Amino acid sequence: MPTIYIIGDTHYGPGAENTDNGNPNARQIEAINTLHGTPHPMGGRVTKPQVVMQIGDAVHENFENMVRFAGDYKIDGTGTVRSRCYVLDGNHDQDQVRTHIIAQHGSLTWGFLFAGVWFQAFTENYTAPGSTTPPTAAQIGAVGTLLAQRPPGERTMLCVHRALSGGYPAEWASDALDALEALSNSKNTIGILHGHDHYSQHFTWRGIRVFSPGSVQQAPFVKPYTTTFPESFLVIRIAPTYYDIGCWCFGYDVNRIWRPGFWEWYERVYK
Repeated sequence: MPTIYIIGDTHYGPGAENTDNGNPNARQIEAINTLHGTPHPMGGRVTKPQVVMQIGDAVHENFENMVRFAGDYKIDGTGTVRSRCYVLDGNHDQDQVRTHIIAQHGSLTWGFLFAGVWFQAFTENYTAPGSTTPPTAAQIGAVGTLLAQRPPGERTMLCVHRALSGGYPAEWASDALDALEALSNSKNTIGILHGHDHYSQHFTWRGIRVFSPGSVQQAPFVKPYTTTFPESFLVIRIAPTYYDIGCWCFGYDVNRIWRPGFWEWYERVYK
């Protein structure tokens, strides 16, 4: 079954590349490259991902960090991650990440078709150097104009860095949230993917299923080196009338316990 992995905030830099704790980013890459062939909780086996999508905050505000990230996650699948890789921009990503995205797609507003589903990316709203907000209502409206050109009835997955969980909607302008809801309802939207909160979740927001992966970000140089976030990523396999989505833990779980190699949650969505 066509398979795509969604990975959360990698934050290349000291907190996520702490060699004293086994380099969490390296742990994640190893898990990405080796999970296929193992049993899937919804039946069958996990297949190798054709696409790996990083959903924002790829690096932690440093060009050298971006060089390392770009070497690991390459769009042609020749990096350390042995699959085709895409990246969104997040609130910690600076000009080097935006330049990387534009070089890949020609624009910060982009998307790709995978297994009959259009994955639509949203960019951050850049208000000043080093300062961003979630997408504005105007940005979401512009994406809607682009999506209107897609085939009628095409299944769509919306991909944004900023979170819709817990108190994070307070970071958004209220009209932007309304615009996101309206856009979702105007298309055959099968879900929303986000990062930012560093926490693996699945929930419903305004009638729409929403999913987020964990994160490898840690508080650097603080002992013991137990992450404050679950080390996990999303595995999505797509069928014509549904998709399976699950969260695979490869390190610390949601309770900060070292527990690599289990499914934190999974579900089948008929969309």
